[in-house]
Amino acid sequence: MTNLDESAGQSCARPTPSAFETAIACYGVLGEQVVDFPHDSFTYVRVEGWETPSFSPLLLRPNQPLRPADLRIIEAFFEQHPITNPAIEHSPYINVIQASGVRIDSVRSACAEMGWIVDPDPLLLNLLHELKVVTAPNGFAIEVHPLDAGQLPPAYRALIRAGFAATDEQLDYITRALSRRPSWAVLLRESSGAIAAGGTVSVRGATGFLTWGTVDPACRQRGLHQVLLDACWSVAGKQGAARCAYATRNRLIRDKCDDRVDLLICRKRAP
Repeated sequence: MTNLDESAGQSCARPTPSAFETAIACYGVLGEQVVDFPHDSFTYVRVEGWETPSFSPLLLRPNQPLRPADLRIIEAFFEQHPITNPAIEHSPYINVIQASGVRIDSVRSACAEMGWIVDPDPLLLNLLHELKVVTAPNGFAIEVHPLDAGQLPPAYRALIRAGFAATDEQLDYITRALSRRPSWAVLLRESSGAIAAGGTVSVRGATGFLTWGTVDPACRQRGLHQVLLDACWSVAGKQGAARCAYATRNRLIRDKCDDRVDLLICRKRAP
């Protein structure tokens, strides 16, 4: 364990990536972009051991229409590459960026024809660019635990279990996913010794990605979520990341970022 230095560095200036490039970089922190999905309209990112209910491995490229025939191919793809996360629905699903050049009308039309649904609540990729000075609130300490041993700190594991109603099987799944990249658990510990909040940041190249962030219900409405975000971003910045991102569908934190990419979630209607 190391204590987080409360000073923050400065990220270097880089060209602003497109929303699509940003999304692919975020997918790629814990996954691998591969070319074994034979379709010109989609980018397929294999994320072994990291499947979420809303972050699909298939992302529609900009300026591409979506046709019913595409969804048939995608359904066949999911039959050959079934979802393995025990916590989520196993219906085929894709992500579509909500940005200029994306033909949302064709997406909705194709989904309606094929019995797919477009989730009314989009997935948000919240982006952090500006590093801040991180100060632990009075009565709290910030801890950083490298996950190089392939294990979550027991107190953080318990926090994820409580915050996400995770089973042992799901927690083991999470641990395997995070072991794919350099990752750190960031915890906020009360002076009593109890863990009030925790999250994980993984880094690949210039991108940090935050996952499994949660605050103990008894400690909410005290600003700890923002401290946790800033602390995770600071850890990623010290590892060379120029930006950090986290995916959320929580409207209460949709604006806790410097920029945002909105992703539609389209999935086949469950039988």
